[in-house]
Amino acid sequence: MQLWRARRGWYGGWLLAWLILSLWSLTPAWATPAPAAPGSSWRSPQGLEARLISAERELVAGSQGLVALQLKLPSGWHVYWRNGGEWGLPTSVEWQLPPGVKLGASYWPPPKRAQLLGEMSLEYSGSPLLVQSIEVPATWPAGKTLEVIAKASWLECSSTGCFPGQATLRLELPVLAAGKEPTPSQEAELFKSSAPLWPKDWAGQAEAWVEGEYLNLHLTPAEKSEIPAEAKFWEFYPWEGTALNLKADPQVQRVGVGYWLQVPLRAGSSLEKVAGLLVALDSNSKEPQAAWNLELALGSKPSPWPPAGSLEATSQAKAPAGSPLNWGQVAGYTLGAFLGGILLNLMPCVFPVLSLKVLSFVEHGSQEGSGPRSSLKQALWFSLGVLLSFWLLALILLLLRASGESLGWGFQMQSPLFISLLSLLFLGIALNLWGVFEVGLGLTRWGGVESGSGALGSMASGALAVVAATPCTAPFMGAALGFSLTAPALVALLIFGALALGMALPYLLLASWPALLRRLPRPGRWMESLKQFLAFPLILTEVYFLWVLAQQRGADGAALLGAALVAAALGGWIYGRFIQSSPRWAWSGLLLSLVVAGFLVAGACQPREVATSGGSDSLAAVPWSQEAVQEAIDQKKPLFIDFGAAWCLTCQVNERGVLADPQVQELFQKRGVIFMKADWTNRDPAITAALESYGRSGVPLYVYYPPTGEGKAKILPEILSVGLLISILE
Repeated sequence: MQLWRARRGWYGGWLLAWLILSLWSLTPAWATPAPAAPGSSWRSPQGLEARLISAERELVAGSQGLVALQLKLPSGWHVYWRNGGEWGLPTSVEWQLPPGVKLGASYWPPPKRAQLLGEMSLEYSGSPLLVQSIEVPATWPAGKTLEVIAKASWLECSSTGCFPGQATLRLELPVLAAGKEPTPSQEAELFKSSAPLWPKDWAGQAEAWVEGEYLNLHLTPAEKSEIPAEAKFWEFYPWEGTALNLKADPQVQRVGVGYWLQVPLRAGSSLEKVAGLLVALDSNSKEPQAAWNLELALGSKPSPWPPAGSLEATSQAKAPAGSPLNWGQVAGYTLGAFLGGILLNLMPCVFPVLSLKVLSFVEHGSQEGSGPRSSLKQALWFSLGVLLSFWLLALILLLLRASGESLGWGFQMQSPLFISLLSLLFLGIALNLWGVFEVGLGLTRWGGVESGSGALGSMASGALAVVAATPCTAPFMGAALGFSLTAPALVALLIFGALALGMALPYLLLASWPALLRRLPRPGRWMESLKQFLAFPLILTEVYFLWVLAQQRGADGAALLGAALVAAALGGWIYGRFIQSSPRWAWSGLLLSLVVAGFLVAGACQPREVATSGGSDSLAAVPWSQEAVQEAIDQKKPLFIDFGAAWCLTCQVNERGVLADPQVQELFQKRGVIFMKADWTNRDPAITAALESYGRSGVPLYVYYPPTGEGKAKILPEILSVGLLISILE
């Protein structure tokens, strides 16, 4: 009983550690500051040039000036607009100005839609000019130089792949006294030639409402001459989010002197307001003719609508009314999530934590006076911990996606810091199971848990099980997760809740079955032996964490994490062996060991060059890229894509047990199959977008394109077999 009470204190530590780890996981490990560039020009290794320019050689006090970031892209390369669409990572520019100098309007030219593998992105190519006006105060001293700083980031892509870029550019401009005329710069003509496509604020009337699967816009220009005569084709690009279906053209009709646009929405998406760029294009060349910023609240459909006799046909015919969210589809995905949650208990990711829950059932069921009702209560608290943890993950994913982050299932395992902290947590649990130290009742009382209640411990073990389960997806889970992250928030929470209930179901059945609980043996020394034995799966998991970090940060990073684990273990030993008897020096030794462990973890997480393998041990793989996939489809070659990650145990089992099988490799070579590897071990927005395009949010994912040239993908199960691959290829 004393051991059980001591363990409850450690469960409280579990819950606290889970909350800390969840917060750490929100900080991407790749987010490092851009190096400062000494001048106003910068060139990437791929040839993209970024420079900061001004329309005039001087600025004038009390007036506005124009500066711009110009990206000069090599032929065949592109970057993305402020909203990358369904594929790309947005381009961003952060302007830094001296105190008193204010930012004015931004003038980004309209992007172009580009489709690849069924997904649409919004892109720039050539030499886009991202213009920003700045307002110089009248009090700025004449002759004093004004420094403009632009911190820019982008994703530059071509057929060879995508590469993130970032630069900090500076431009110093002298300031003339108020009323003086500035001298045009050498780049003034660039500003003048691009000015016709600078977005203006819509000056006319505008109404917006949602009906079915369409956003409806009724636009009446302030002046008829404002709309170019040749502009009969319209597009609307949202500044943020992917609620609009960019793959389908907006449908347009004339309504009196105005226009009626129907912009298709993505299935299951919702809008709170309209905010984006309205572009009028030439109906033949599809080149932009004019652009307007449009931002307005959603209202109700005008009644009557449309006004009688007001419709006039245009080059874009009216589309049929859409249908609401398909609840039959929602029910199917919810059932799939529930079945996937049950099967998640069989995945190798969850095994180490399941042993802890089994030990908890054994200890609790073996106590004198415990019965089915007590065990069921413990299982219900465990299930609540699983449910709340899945909902927390769902909310984190939805919030980050709403802010523009490109994430997927298991995203926190892409953070070396998260893996390092999880390693320290699992090591502490193992040391506690071995009896190196025991967390006393003080922590239990501090946690607010009354003696005799196992609620906090059961909830914490449920949360820890979810942490262990996130690296991989089980069968039936992939499609459900992919759908949930594009559906409304309540539907996403429903699907994640079904996943949680499925995962917790075996424990609820075990606790509800009195005959099984009565078969548990009486307490004895065997319980201590079982407790110590179950620490070994956790140590095996430590080996797995070290191997994952080696894939992300190289052998040096793994060695530093190993040293950090030794330092932390020393601290645990000091705590258990000496804290009570020699508090003066023991606390200092414990603190020193933890500080050393912290410095070693920080060193382990530093970015390093890591040599990556092409895939399986003996299976040659082509690095994945969107362009390479499209090229294989165009050439009508069979293509097999392996989306995986080092931290996904199911991926490793499939890769080494099935994909590396001699029969499979021989058949791949015989059929001329291109084997392509998409490594998601580290954060990669392009791979995340590709997963979403197949309706998935995590790995493993296996995709096969037959040699028909039609580009129709076949999604394979998460767990592969040699027979399955042979039957598909033959």
